[in-house]
Amino acid sequence: MALNQNQFALETLKGTKIAGHEDNVLTVEFYSATASDTIAPGSFVKFDSSTVSKSVPRVSVGADEGADFVGVVLTNPMKETFAVGDKMEIALLSAIVMLEASAAIAAGALVQYAPSTGKCATKTSTNTVVARAIEPAAADGSLFRALVKVI
Repeated sequence: MALNQNQFALETLKGTKIAGHEDNVLTVEFYSATASDTIAPGSFVKFDSSTVSKSVPRVSVGADEGADFVGVVLTNPMKETFAVGDKMEIALLSAIVMLEASAAIAAGALVQYAPSTGKCATKTSTNTVVARAIEPAAADGSLFRALVKVI
């Protein structure tokens, strides 16, 4: 949902940075081999090995839950999604960000990310830990605060 300049109160959206040092945000460029791809706030990304454009690191969507994620795309009040080549900000290690759950998640649980759904779940097997839930998520579609834990 896009933010509206005439709304009476700000709505908490997926990808909203709640807390964390200003140094925990990095400006990057979204890259995909498919020119029509887009990415939304709250999506976890990995560094991409394609040629760097204008000295800004490129990031792409991980292939699966085991990808080497480095950050989460932050909400931008001017854009609901980012296209290939767009600049965007990602939150890095130790930022607190609003994420979306695919099922109930307990407070304190290690969290994994599924690129196919754009949602998080309690970590299973050898999947990459992307965050730690600092509050519970009730069910699929619930937003919850999480401490980004990617390295």
